[in-house]
Amino acid sequence: LNRDKTLERKVKEAYMSVILETRLTKKQIFTLYVNQIYLGQETGISIYGVGEAANSYVGKDVTELTLAESAFLAGIIRSPNRYNPRKRPEKVTERRNQVLSSMLEVGAISRKEAELAKDEPLEIKKITTRNLMQEMPYFTQYAVEEVPNIVSDPEALQHLRIYTSIDPDLQKIAYNIVNKRLERLNKYFSKKKRGNLQAALVAIKPKTGEIVAMVGGRDYLETQFNRATDAKRQPGSVFKPFVYASAINSAYSASPRVLTGATVFTDEKKEFRVGKDIYAPNNYGDFFSGDEVTLRDALVKSKNTITVSIGMELGIGKVMQLAHRAGLPKVKKAYPSMALGTSEATPLEMATAYTTFANLGDTVAPMAINRVTNGEGETVTAPTPLKKNVLRNDVAYIMNDMMKDVINRGTAYEAKAWGFQNVKGKKGFAGKTGTSRDGWFAGFTPEIVTVVYVGFDDGSDLGMKGSDSAMPIWAEFMREALRLHPEWNGDWEMPVSVRRAEIDIRDGSLIREIFTAEEEAENAEKAKKEAEEKKKQELENNTNLAETLLPEDEEDETKEIYVTEVPAEFRRIELFVGGTLPNKKLKDPEDLTPDLELEPTIPKTSPTPFTTWEEESNGEVEPQKTPAEENKPNKTVKGIEVVVSTMVCDVSGMRSSIYCPSAKPKSFKKGSEPKRFCPIHRN
Repeated sequence: LNRDKTLERKVKEAYMSVILETRLTKKQIFTLYVNQIYLGQETGISIYGVGEAANSYVGKDVTELTLAESAFLAGIIRSPNRYNPRKRPEKVTERRNQVLSSMLEVGAISRKEAELAKDEPLEIKKITTRNLMQEMPYFTQYAVEEVPNIVSDPEALQHLRIYTSIDPDLQKIAYNIVNKRLERLNKYFSKKKRGNLQAALVAIKPKTGEIVAMVGGRDYLETQFNRATDAKRQPGSVFKPFVYASAINSAYSASPRVLTGATVFTDEKKEFRVGKDIYAPNNYGDFFSGDEVTLRDALVKSKNTITVSIGMELGIGKVMQLAHRAGLPKVKKAYPSMALGTSEATPLEMATAYTTFANLGDTVAPMAINRVTNGEGETVTAPTPLKKNVLRNDVAYIMNDMMKDVINRGTAYEAKAWGFQNVKGKKGFAGKTGTSRDGWFAGFTPEIVTVVYVGFDDGSDLGMKGSDSAMPIWAEFMREALRLHPEWNGDWEMPVSVRRAEIDIRDGSLIREIFTAEEEAENAEKAKKEAEEKKKQELENNTNLAETLLPEDEEDETKEIYVTEVPAEFRRIELFVGGTLPNKKLKDPEDLTPDLELEPTIPKTSPTPFTTWEEESNGEVEPQKTPAEENKPNKTVKGIEVVVSTMVCDVSGMRSSIYCPSAKPKSFKKGSEPKRFCPIHRN
């Protein structure tokens, strides 16, 4: 059979009923029925059969039930959820009495028995322990909803065993921490209705998508609404990493310019026009420094206006597409405000999206069920992790490094007091706070992603930063989780395509590229071989390549014309996608040494212009120079332009090498001459 409402199904059912009635008595059929039917839920666990129902609702074996209790169980068969005895005792009592009246009408009981049973109060067993409330309800509810996606035959479920991904120890810890922290936060909202302040927590293993802990609210008996899976809320700044990931990903996508962690933006008030509308976001606290801020610092300090500027430059639609590929809901139309997390998402969706960063670019779908077996323990089905690539690993690694800084010195620096200290190569903790009307925190290691949400059910403004509301819940849970599972610690391995360099944070300019010891040795050996090869070629060809400097000479020259003396407080190590390092900053010509020995300029051979005595006396033409004056070398003197001459390849426009077939001298303003040798003609 299936669930299709067709005539064919009805014919099959009629035929099956005839077979049953020929083989079983009415009483046997009824016994099978009442021992399997659904009779409600208790703490998120479904109740099947009158045996379980008797124990759950009245705390008795089915053989010990009174007439009134038996009538109560018979009465709720029609609609177990509508006649929930813990929620609607009056309605359930009325339904029980209706059953007793029906029994009296058919002569199953006497009038006196009916009256005594109707007068008997309905006493429902109270839940004396909250263990089940701590460990299972919201997650079990979610897992039950996921079962049809794994097992298509509902009838087969009666004979199968379902194994879930939940970690009972972590689940209990999560529930206790959420409730304890909410009790503390309640003190700040004494005028609010008790129970209105709620929280949700989701913890996922990013490699597999397994949900190891889920808290959907403070008390499942009070409300079965699962905030972890169903509460659509604005995540606020927790969304910002997807804006900055789009920025770093500009190294691989079609963008107006390539953005890096060293790109600078002005922290100032801005207005953004979209059609006829004007959007003018504020920073937190309405504070604008007016300083140049690097892209990294804009994320670490959660600068709203800069974030929107980045989103508008890249295209908000492109940012939202990236977020959707990572696991967040798709939006119908993108608006500038969405860069600040105004598009709603659930905590589970946000945790799923953050697996993209934890997995260095791969998002993984959440999984509540590990495997399904039959009665003999044989595996019927075992879901496999559903992964897809969203970002390149170098982009994700750089984003993780930036979100480490959020904990090191940013909006979540208080997490360090809980012991979350980043240790390169050993321990990596990254995350982002979020403050909208609610409080959020999303944090992760390479092996676990945890997202926490705190807010009011009625949508009231919490009025607290995410670092004060959600982050302490995250920190306490993660501390206990890593204590139980120390193997979940660790750091991300840097991809080979990521480059390290020291920058000047005032303008994002390059001071020097930083190499590993192996790279330093490799570069030195390569430079040595190139120098030897060039000298060898010079001797063989007997060519005067005075204009073609050796690498050592070029390095000496760059030390003289580039800014390298930067105060320590403005220096920082930044990470870059290979090929996106910024340029070095040239020194001001006035700062160069006045008596620097320079090559003579190439004498100009343009014909002497014809002038009249009136033009010359009026200063309309420059006085003519003698050949000796034209060939005199230029000196770096204040107010006079310094010119140098360099041999340039006709094809590439770069400095020519011995392999270039055609080259000619060209004059350049000092500092603007090409430094790189021709990459086209190598041998």
